[in-house]
Amino acid sequence: MTRPAVSVVVPLYNKEPYVLRCLNSIHSQTMRDFEVLVIDDGSTDGSGAVAGQFEDTRFRVIAQQNGGVAVARNRGIAEASADLIAFLDSDDEWHPCFLEAVLNLSRDFPSAGILATGFRRCYGAVKPDRQTSVRTPDGNSVLLIADYFRFACGEDFISASSVAVRKSVFNKVGRFSVGAVIGEDRDLWARIACHSPIAYDTRILANYHLEAAGRSFDRWNADIPYPPVVMTIRKMLKDGAVTATLERQVRAYGDWVLAQHLYGLVGLGLGSRAEQLLAHEAFN
Repeated sequence: MTRPAVSVVVPLYNKEPYVLRCLNSIHSQTMRDFEVLVIDDGSTDGSGAVAGQFEDTRFRVIAQQNGGVAVARNRGIAEASADLIAFLDSDDEWHPCFLEAVLNLSRDFPSAGILATGFRRCYGAVKPDRQTSVRTPDGNSVLLIADYFRFACGEDFISASSVAVRKSVFNKVGRFSVGAVIGEDRDLWARIACHSPIAYDTRILANYHLEAAGRSFDRWNADIPYPPVVMTIRKMLKDGAVTATLERQVRAYGDWVLAQHLYGLVGLGLGSRAEQLLAHEAFN
């Protein structure tokens, strides 16, 4: 059997109101040579059954016990047939030419470890939507980003629903870190960016829905974990896994993530926890 050009991994947990919107956006892609792996991560609201009713043989639902989004994505990576794997959360959606765009990036930038596009943060009735992308000095719509960390300080310009990664990259740096409540995607992007540049299409080709119920950000509480990417960065620096060219930017990015974490704690009324961290944390 011929392998598809792209495997699409959709982690699914209790997103019954949104999953068909997600799957329809994949079905509407201009590039048709794909498979879809919906990893039903122990849903209890019938989400898996809804996904299973989707009438397209390229779409497959794989049920497993609940293990979290990283476990679900990693299961999808293991099951994928294609060399190129794209990710779409089950409450998000793509514009019709998203897969075509990342395939073009894969062809034009073979050295890239991450292939990504701009995306729209959708807040529903809470506040206006906001576009997130990278500006290019020459006005071109695509670029190769050698220093992910400099671009990422200030705003995450890559989302887990606007990205594709080659299997060979996972074989080199590992998969999504299991156990983190939030931030497992940032952790992976940082590990990849220490080895490879980022190919980026600046067009807004994905919708990242922040108004949907049950997103991991909603589960922040007094037991908020330490940002996994900060621990990863410090270990890489200690082990000499970061090149001298990137070391300064990597340190600055780790400080930025930690500062954002502290700001979030204060915003949630957990100032005492922020003070505890500040008492023994050192910024570079």
